[in-house]
Order: sequence, then structure tokens, then C-alpha cells
Amino acid sequence: KQNAGDADALYLRLLERAAADPRTDANAVLLLSSPIISPNLMVVIDEFGSVQFTLTDSGMRSTPQPTFPQNTAAAFYNLAASVLSRPATSRDALTMQELMSLFYATGRLLPFFENSSAPYAVHAPTLRARHSELFNEIEAGRREQVTSQFNASGPAPRGYADPLRSLADELAHAPDSAARESIALLLVRAAVRNRYWDRARRAAAEIEDGGRRKSALSFIQVHQIKDILHAYEDQKEDDFESIAKFLREADVPPFAKAWGFAQTALIAARKKDSRTSQSVADLINEAETQAARTAPGKPERVAAYGVVVMVASSLDAPRAWTLLREFVKAANAVEDFTGDNASFDLNADDSSESEAAEQFIVEAEIFRLDGIFATMAHLDFDKALAEARALDGDVPQAFATIAAARAILERQNPEFRSQKSE
Repeated sequence: KQNAGDADALYLRLLERAAADPRTDANAVLLLSSPIISPNLMVVIDEFGSVQFTLTDSGMRSTPQPTFPQNTAAAFYNLAASVLSRPATSRDALTMQELMSLFYATGRLLPFFENSSAPYAVHAPTLRARHSELFNEIEAGRREQVTSQFNASGPAPRGYADPLRSLADELAHAPDSAARESIALLLVRAAVRNRYWDRARRAAAEIEDGGRRKSALSFIQVHQIKDILHAYEDQKEDDFESIAKFLREADVPPFAKAWGFAQTALIAARKKDSRTSQSVADLINEAETQAARTAPGKPERVAAYGVVVMVASSLDAPRAWTLLREFVKAANAVEDFTGDNASFDLNADDSSESEAAEQFIVEAEIFRLDGIFATMAHLDFDKALAEARALDGDVPQAFATIAAARAILERQNPEFRSQKSE
């Protein structure tokens, strides 16, 4: 009872501090809601507006719902109402994370206001109106996906196996700091594979070595960049500003930023207004600037120019040819370049002798030379062939030439693709 009382007092102090802090936002409300409505599950919205769930230690077993004193529950709901009903900010001023956290937090908590007889129920109509406003601001696909997760409360659904559970248990019972760090690194990679960005960051925070922790956080952000077009796969989603903000603040290598800005240009192109062309051009400029910042003679510089070429090919063909020439220059500066490399170790320049298990690998087919020349051949085969012949070395030259020729053959004779696969 004493422990429960201490926990209640601590939670109440957290609520009071949050209420006094003007920076308290919808994501903070979601985290603070966990003890009240989902003690087995914590929920936040990540940078791209996706819902991130984290099971607590009791999340895989049935745990009785704790009972909080009335004044504590009232303090939480009054705080939530105060934050979620603040004067509306214009849609253009909100990042995707801010918009989706407001929508999700309002939708998740609204039934607790509407079904209560407590005094805080007076806020229900205001929150219902706010939810309706936000509902109309969000694309249907993303809105439906998030709405289906309003009632998540844990424990996990029957048949669900948390892919991180085993590693999380090992981390909690690690015998020493060395073992803890090794397990944390494995947990970061496992969380990234499952796109559990928040849990990946929490695992990275357990790494004591500052250099490795920084590398782990960079690894997470690079994979978030890799995931941009997946996270924004609905063609109606065109909020490129929040992605660009994330990229400018990300602590990642320049080639990753180039990759991110290139993808963001594709999302900006979905907007149908007078600023679209300029926005796309500006983002391609940023992508090219980041590509140019990547160290000469490194495969990452080739990859950076390659992804920008691929994106420009569908948005600005003349610009794509200029970028392809830069791609060829970058490739020719790399010793023993072949063009078939689709992965990079983000720790490759680390002076420490890292074991293979400590490497941070990012892999994507878009880095390959053959895909780039096949794409450009569709625009103009002769120009693509000329650039292929400008490559130094028989291997990359043949690789690019064959890819360009195959692309044209497949376009002219669709049966060629099926014959090739056989």
C-alpha cells in the first residue's frame, strides 16, 4: 500500500509539472495516459506520424487495472483536456507528428470523457469538435489505420508474439555492462527491422559507450529515411514539410540526407498548388547539396548521386542527365567500383576494431548501378549508353550497358521479361 501510495504521489507530481509546462504536447499526454488507461502499454506517435507501441514488463500477461484516487484521475483528464483543446494551429504549421498525435490522443481519450459522470466530462463536447476538425485534415488511408488502433490497451492480442520480447528480457537481466551493451545493440537492430523506432531509440539509450550510442541512433534514423516512401505510401499524403524538418535535424551521413531529400521531393510532387514545382526543385537542390558533401572516392557518394538521379528522372529529366554525369564522375573516383553494391556499413570509417556483430548496415536496391541506367535508358537510350561508356572499368561499363539494353528490350518485347525469368 505504501508503494502504491508513493507511486500515486509521484504520478500526481508528474501531472502537475506537465500542466505547468507550456511545452506539454499530445505525445506527452499519450505517455501520461498509460498508467490510467493502458498500464501494460505505452503509446507515442513517431516523426512520420505512425503509432509506436511499447509493452511494459507486464505487457505479455494479464495484469489487474490499477485503481487511482479520484483526484489523480481527474488531474490527468483535466490536463489532457487542456492540452488537446488548445486553440487550433493552422494545418500548414503542424508537422505530421504533431497532427497525428493530436488526432490519435483525442480519439483515444474521447470515450473516457464521454462515458464518465465525473466533472471533467464537461470537456467532452469540445474534444469531440476538435476530433472532427482533425478528422478532416488527415488523408483517408492514414486516418483509417490510426483509428483502428484507438482502443489498443494491452496485454498483447492472443496469438501475438512480441518479436523483441526475448531480447528485452535478456537486457533486463544482463549480468554486466558489457553484456548489456551487446544485447542493447542487438535489440536496436531487431527493433529497426520491425520499424519499432521508439523502442529502437530506447534500446540505444541503454548503450553506455557514447560513440556506439551515437552510431546506433544514426543507424535508426537512416532506416527511418529508408522507410519514408513506405510510411507515406498513400498517394494523397503530401506533407513533405515535416519530413524535410526531420531530415535537416537528423544526425546522419550526408548520403542518407541526400536519399531522404530525394524521396521527399517525390512526396512534394503530389501537392497540386502553385508552389509545387519550386518546392520539388528546392528539395532536389538540397539532395544534390548533400550528395556533393559526401566524401569523394567513397561508394556512398555514388549512391547519393544515384538516388537523386532516380528521383529526378521522374520529376525533372534535364536535371537527371546533369546528375547522371555527376554520378559517373563519382563512380570513376572509387577504386575497384563495380556498381553491384547495395549496402553500406554506417560504421565503416570508425577507427575502432568493430566486430561484425557491431556493424550498422543499411541496404537498398536503389543504390545499384543497373537500376539507375535502366531507368535512364527509358528516357533516352542513346544518352544512357553514352554515359555508360564514360564509366571507367570494364565491369561497371558492361553492367550499365547491359542494364540499359535490357530495359529497352523489355519495353519493346514484354515477353523478354518472362523468358529471362525462366
